[in-house]
Amino acid sequence: MDQKIVLIAEDSPLLGSKLKNILDQEISQQVIWVQSHADAMDVLQKSGQKIIAAVVNYSLPGADSGKTISNILSHGVPTIAFTGTVDNQVRERIWALQAVDYVPKDSPASLDYVVGMVKRIIKNRAIKALVVDDSGVIRETISHLLKIHCYQVLGAGNGVEAMQLLEQNPDIRLVITDYQMPEMDGIQLIRKIRQRYSRNELGIIGISAAGNSLMAAKFIKNGANDYIIKQNFLTEEFYCRISQCMDQIEHVASIREAAIKDPLTHLYNRRYFFDIGNKILASARRKKEPVVAAMIDVDHFKKINDRFGHDVGDVVLQQMAALLQKRCRKSDIFARFGGEEFCFLANNMDPAHAQMFFDMFCNLVEAHPIEVSTGEVVPVTISIGVCREQLDRVEDMISKADANLYKAKKAGRNQVVCQ
Repeated sequence: MDQKIVLIAEDSPLLGSKLKNILDQEISQQVIWVQSHADAMDVLQKSGQKIIAAVVNYSLPGADSGKTISNILSHGVPTIAFTGTVDNQVRERIWALQAVDYVPKDSPASLDYVVGMVKRIIKNRAIKALVVDDSGVIRETISHLLKIHCYQVLGAGNGVEAMQLLEQNPDIRLVITDYQMPEMDGIQLIRKIRQRYSRNELGIIGISAAGNSLMAAKFIKNGANDYIIKQNFLTEEFYCRISQCMDQIEHVASIREAAIKDPLTHLYNRRYFFDIGNKILASARRKKEPVVAAMIDVDHFKKINDRFGHDVGDVVLQQMAALLQKRCRKSDIFARFGGEEFCFLANNMDPAHAQMFFDMFCNLVEAHPIEVSTGEVVPVTISIGVCREQLDRVEDMISKADANLYKAKKAGRNQVVCQ
């Protein structure tokens, strides 16, 4: 797949180089920096479809009054205006062009804001937003603003329609809802949404023409993350509130992920495995479904570390884990137990098929030696112990699987002992 591009058009060598260096470290996309309108147009002509965001000086040499911004926007590229002058005329011109945002150059925090906005625009492409308002005009106005910031936007005329769309699109992460609507008002809608999604999973912004503190309190007390008054609607305030809401949700998600994920392999960690595993086991017991547990160990891992170094050992663990994870079912839980050991819980797996399933794991790893940055190829095999008996606790099943793992290693490694 062709790498996407973030374009910087800034004639100041200090600002341009500094912004490029920061973005190179912060995002995975290619960053191209040019210093003139002509060079920006050249990049646009050659790579227009690959450019996913642009940061552009409002007055580049050879292009005053936002000409470069206008040209880039005309190609459908979301563009942030970077400007040394922010008066009412410039501000109105930037918003008239339908730029993503404008950032003054008068503060040390400006670069941080620009970088944050670029990252926000890139992330927004994967975020679904739902706008709920019985006024088609207002619904379209808000939807258009969200599309400028690259959100995937859905619309509903009332709360009933909104709940239907949420049912069809459970990955919606932002809802902007009016208060007064037929069939189901905004407060009733928020209450229903909060029965399914917490504040940290889905952001809700209330909007209403009843612009007073009481209405704001009513929205927030019933589960909204924030509130906007229609009469005082400012584009930049709207964007700031939306971005802050999504930033907060993503920040909480990153903290939660750090708490449940192994930082090296990005698999679940041992604590989460036992926590969610016992819930799966309890559910399976109620449904009378089988559960299979396994312990997996990389053979002769100490020898790999001693011969190639611990950095190579880390790569082996990462690539092997990624290889096996691709073969997992969505209902399976695969986690790093510690060191070179991994644990596996297969929900609703026929115990009679367990031997064949985990034999496939062994064969898969053996058939994919790990190539490291030095060009060397590291052969890797694994041993697996499996518990097919559904015991009272996941800890007990893992203990039995571990005993079977010991038997597999004692019998010569690169094999499965399944009991």
